Amino acid sequence: MSSTQVWMCYGCCCGVHAVDIRHKPKREPIERIQSALRAKLSTGGYRDIPIVKTGCLGPCEKGNMVVVRRPGVDATVFSGINTPGLGERVAEFAIDVENRGWGARVPQDLDERVYGTINADEVPPPPDPAPYADKHK
Repeated sequence: MSSTQVWMCYGCCCGVHAVDIRHKPKREPIERIQSALRAKLSTGGYRDIPIVKTGCLGPCEKGNMVVVRRPGVDATVFSGINTPGLGERVAEFAIDVENRGWGARVPQDLDERVYGTINADEVPPPPDPAPYADKHK
């Protein structure tokens, strides 16, 4: 069983196709990005890496927010993961984290999408997505 997880924001704005005009670039629905992630993980033989829908990972203006986390390794927070192609690149990074832990490196083309990291000892549990379910109908 994999210890790496991919958290996808399912809050008020991330993953919502019809968000208001102030959110740029346009966001793909979370299901399309999740499908691309799942396909890439499965193709690589890593279908056991869970993709977890979470509550708001904020900040909304930077969405879609995605976190790659593995116990004992700093979590990497990505912003602007707004296309299936970017979702595939995050999946490749998650596979690298699973294989190499601390030795994993963010792909150069995702560098500008790194919002930050969270110290391995300070990663909170993922927020509950239930309060945002009405935003994703």
